[in-house]
Amino acid sequence: MIVLGCAPSSGSSLLAQILNRHSKLVCGSETALFARLDLMEDWNGTKQLICGKHLRKLRDYGWHRYRGVTWQSEDYPWTMEDMGAMVKSSSTFIEFARKCEIALLGDRKEDIWIEKTPSNVYSFGWLHTSMPEVDLLMIVRDPYDNIASLVQRGYSVIYACGLVLLHNAAGYFVDEGVVLDTLRYEDLVKDPNTTVRDLCKMIGLKFESAMLLPSNEGKTMSGWLNDETGEISTRSINRFDRLPQMLQEEIIQCVGHLRISSRYQVVQQDWEVSTIRDLCLAYGYEYKVPELKNRFVRKHRNGLRYEKWYRTLTGYPTGGYN
Repeated sequence: MIVLGCAPSSGSSLLAQILNRHSKLVCGSETALFARLDLMEDWNGTKQLICGKHLRKLRDYGWHRYRGVTWQSEDYPWTMEDMGAMVKSSSTFIEFARKCEIALLGDRKEDIWIEKTPSNVYSFGWLHTSMPEVDLLMIVRDPYDNIASLVQRGYSVIYACGLVLLHNAAGYFVDEGVVLDTLRYEDLVKDPNTTVRDLCKMIGLKFESAMLLPSNEGKTMSGWLNDETGEISTRSINRFDRLPQMLQEEIIQCVGHLRISSRYQVVQQDWEVSTIRDLCLAYGYEYKVPELKNRFVRKHRNGLRYEKWYRTLTGYPTGGYN
């Protein structure tokens, strides 16, 4: 099994499509089953939330305001009855995850399930310790292009910056010696042949040329420049540079002043990365120094206040975010 995590809009959908074309790999839609730490750490107290309708739902541990799991999809063979039976008969999350894998692969020709959900990065540490046979995979992208893509999808600047910072910081914390590979989106689209060949070698599979051929199913999310099932393209590189100047300035200011608080880092066992500047240095991207005068400071403070208020009201783990 391979678990893929990253920041949203960092190229994971493209990577998943490429891997899904391999004859030995299958990657369905996002389930969030491996993104919910509550399931892993308190299986008996939370497993009932996987099936049925509950007022209480499993929260995303990071910045994403997303609740629950989404295992019901045409990509997966299990019914509500199947899932209920797997949940009921499993004494641990590990046992449940293995039953899901067996049910998915069944008599298929594929041997390896890839589960791709961006928030999986928050579970990487637990998965490495408790399920060491699972390979962890991450993809990163230039933070400014990543934020620009999220803004074009309709997220606010403060929300987009928070997503990119927290997701990547979580992945970087467990990267060394734990993650099978951390790919750069830019390498994937500029030289897909070499990048995918190297990844296949790490997984232990033979590269198949069909992995790089488009399937042209027309899956394009609002705000994206590329169809994830089409030709691999470099059009999304330097996405930030094509934004209006005022929006560029706001993003630069927000990036320059947003920081993961020490309080939250203690909860997360002292992350090594606390700013997007740290991420740029860690992954080799250019950091854009903000001007001293910040005309967006009030807007961003109000945005953070709203985030803390909303997350507290709806039960998200907000301690130390702001």
